[in-house]
Amino acid sequence: MAYKDIIIADNPFAYFRFNEQPGSTVDDIIGGASFDLGSIDDGLVLFNQSGLINDPDTSIHLYNSSARGVLPLDYSGPVSFEGWFLSDVIVTNESVIFSNYLNDLDWTFRFQAINFSGLLNLQVNAVSGIVDIPVNGFTFNDGNKHHFVVTSDGSAVFVYIDGVAAASVTGLTLLDSASKSFSIGNEYAPINTKAFDSVIDEFSIYAYTLTQSQVLVHYNAGINPPAAPVTYTDIINNRNPVAYYRLGESAGSSVAIDSINALNANYPSADMTAGVAGLLSGDTDTAYSFDPADGSGTPVTVQDNVFAFGTSDFGVELFISPTLTNALMALVAIDEFSTGLMIHFSAAGELIIVVAGISVVISPLTHGMVAGQTYQLVVVRRIGVVYLYVNSIEVFNATLNGSIDAQTSGLQIGDWPVGANKFDGIIDELSIYNRGLTVNEILQSYNAGITIPVGDGGLFASIINVRSI
Repeated sequence: MAYKDIIIADNPFAYFRFNEQPGSTVDDIIGGASFDLGSIDDGLVLFNQSGLINDPDTSIHLYNSSARGVLPLDYSGPVSFEGWFLSDVIVTNESVIFSNYLNDLDWTFRFQAINFSGLLNLQVNAVSGIVDIPVNGFTFNDGNKHHFVVTSDGSAVFVYIDGVAAASVTGLTLLDSASKSFSIGNEYAPINTKAFDSVIDEFSIYAYTLTQSQVLVHYNAGINPPAAPVTYTDIINNRNPVAYYRLGESAGSSVAIDSINALNANYPSADMTAGVAGLLSGDTDTAYSFDPADGSGTPVTVQDNVFAFGTSDFGVELFISPTLTNALMALVAIDEFSTGLMIHFSAAGELIIVVAGISVVISPLTHGMVAGQTYQLVVVRRIGVVYLYVNSIEVFNATLNGSIDAQTSGLQIGDWPVGANKFDGIIDELSIYNRGLTVNEILQSYNAGITIPVGDGGLFASIINVRSI
């Protein structure tokens, strides 16, 4: 998740990204519930500076300037301030990053370099008077970008630098601000003499106390690039299948590409249509549509030992959208009836699994399956027991430990070796394994493939009747 999304998810009171253009105001992107700081004050401001987080968003460099406005928070209660700054100048004067200082009677919360030595110091206004909280061991002009967080619950104040608690004080009774004035990059005072002469970025304000874990999450999100989205394809490839057919070839194609071992499936006649809309949510890859009326050819791969599982474990996963569910039609077949694996529907709306000539019928599957809906089907064998999962839910299991050969007919998609039993509907994302996928893996790929569950897979567990034929 991107840094911006993490900050917004933590419900800030205000959030300033500092990505404005010259002549514009500094905007609080939360809006509505909070405020805008208003125009940047007189002074040189360099816009479009490189941002301080792993994000293409820009930042600003302030020279004798500040962004200021009214911050309607109760400073005596829970509050947090967060941002990033570039520590690249030698400090010759106090350099304020943020403050609500207006006069000695006001509540003050400022982060500043003091004593002209590059040290950081936080000042808060309590019943007992002004309290200094020095951040020892931090050098201001080290040339690096830094993440800072100041938190208060009304009595305990913490300063975090780069995700680590660097200073704190407890037992205070903090005072609220009378004016609610607030400034970023300088004191909110009649004379701006303590400007922050460097880059500021991603300034967020919270009406609650950020936790230490939140601080660390925010820091890590800022210094690390956002993780690439994990796609369904990434998940499958990381499992090392023996074959993976995305079935995403363009319209007019007659070859289904196996991206793992190049065991490509050839279509000898017009029994399918490539390039139709795929079945995965949020994925632009296409799928194959099968229509029994289109022809009699069968898609067949080369015969290869990769599909000869013998009596070992195996796994088959695919997504389907049947045009109808009460016809004799095959989904996947490996080799012949007596020596292979077949997954097909019956005319009675049953799903039949065949392993080495032994058939198991799951009936009546159509009570839970609707024509035109998308379903994940997974068939696995683990230690001699075959399991069927529909939309990640286990529908049945039975002992089927026969040996699966693959030397006669190889792998067939959307039909079986005897022909005339073509699938009617869409097939997508077929992957085959020489091991039984785990329950967690099946759930993971279901969630990645169908982000909004369709069809009620939960019906299956209560309505199936298993028999052997």
